[in-house]
Amino acid sequence: MYQVYTLSEVVAEIKDERARQFLSSLPYSMEIVSGMSFVDKKDLERVEAFAKETGDNKTLSDVDKLVIAVGLTLSREKEEF
Repeated sequence: MYQVYTLSEVVAEIKDERARQFLSSLPYSMEIVSGMSFVDKKDLERVEAFAKETGDNKTLSDVDKLVIAVGLTLSREKEEF
């Protein structure tokens, strides 16, 4: 039905054991991909530029920006926009 992704960079940030257990017990499969190898570099550049324009560059972590960029890459690949 749906393909669910998360990034290895996001999983690496999860320190709480209970949260890790929850993630591993989800009732659906989730593909864990490396954001840096999956993302289109131009999408990451777009996110960086937009974050600078809006002033969000100071509040978004590198992983936050990577998640947004991967979303753009996936949307383009699936021809959603």
